[in-house]
Amino acid sequence: MKKILSLFLCSLFVLAIPATALATGYSGREIQPDAQGCYRILGEAGDTMTLIGTGSFLSNITVTLDDSADDIVCIDTYLTKPGSAPDGLPNIAHGYIDIQGDSFNAALDYALIRFSVSKDWLNQNNISRDNIRLYHYQNGSWFQLATSVVSESATVVVYSARTTSFSWFGISGQASQTAPTGDNIFIYIALAVSLLLGATYLASRALRKN
Repeated sequence: MKKILSLFLCSLFVLAIPATALATGYSGREIQPDAQGCYRILGEAGDTMTLIGTGSFLSNITVTLDDSADDIVCIDTYLTKPGSAPDGLPNIAHGYIDIQGDSFNAALDYALIRFSVSKDWLNQNNISRDNIRLYHYQNGSWFQLATSVVSESATVVVYSARTTSFSWFGISGQASQTAPTGDNIFIYIALAVSLLLGATYLASRALRKN
């Protein structure tokens, strides 16, 4: 009878704990943001957990702890540069990520940031999918992170980059050099033929005079 009563009381205790509180305390769990885009990260060294992304292009952030942590990390995403973002992001900016977790950096081993870029945006800006990079703002400068393609669909390409601290991040791409295609090729051919005919005509006139 005592054993049954003990199990019953334990069940009531578990049910009384909010689901979000359970999610923040266990390694390997996914953590949803609150209404302000903030996450409570609770864990021990070696724990790994995934912060579900906010905004249109941030997929998720998987964090691995190097020390015990009980911190709040807040994330804001922007498609255009906000006034608070650092200047000087190289190439063509796609978006900015502000991860506010200075106190959490001491407990962070590393994090994998996954984000997506639409193929329409790549095409409109003449950027190859392999020319997208994630930059991290540190010590007054933007530093390029090793960025790799994780997957792609008919509409978006998903990327991943690794960081060891949080602050401002920027996504940007370098436009490809424009090569003559389509109707432009015929224009270049016509110009080349015109120049050749003109040179031939001038050469023939010079020969006649001689």
